[in-house]
Amino acid sequence: MKSISLKVLAVTLLGLSVLPACNKYEDGPGFSLRTRKARMVNNWKIDRAYDDGDEVTDNYDNYELDLGKSESATLRSKGSFAGIDFNVSTSGTWRFINKDEELDLNFENDDFDQVYEILKLENDALWLRERGDDLELHLIPR
Repeated sequence: MKSISLKVLAVTLLGLSVLPACNKYEDGPGFSLRTRKARMVNNWKIDRAYDDGDEVTDNYDNYELDLGKSESATLRSKGSFAGIDFNVSTSGTWRFINKDEELDLNFENDDFDQVYEILKLENDALWLRERGDDLELHLIPR
């Protein structure tokens, strides 16, 4: 009986020592029971945006990003410029790259294609940093 208890304790300690290594992304989560893909699939909207540390959320207020299970992606934006209202919508695909550490978005409208470093990937939060830039986007479910 004592031998079984020691084995259970050893397995528990080993499991706890491995948990910190599960933190794939800079800002978390440390551990999740849902797969990365399951957490990524959502209808996202931008909650906060930062460019070189300055908040620029107003520039991204009307952006929505839908990421589907079949790795389909749709980006929508509404706004106005010089008194003219516009609606932009483009479809494409998404995929993980670089050992699931980055998100590659490839749209029909190539102006919106981008690769982002994934900083945080939770059920209710997706934080991205544009590769090679200081733009950071914090998204939440729509």
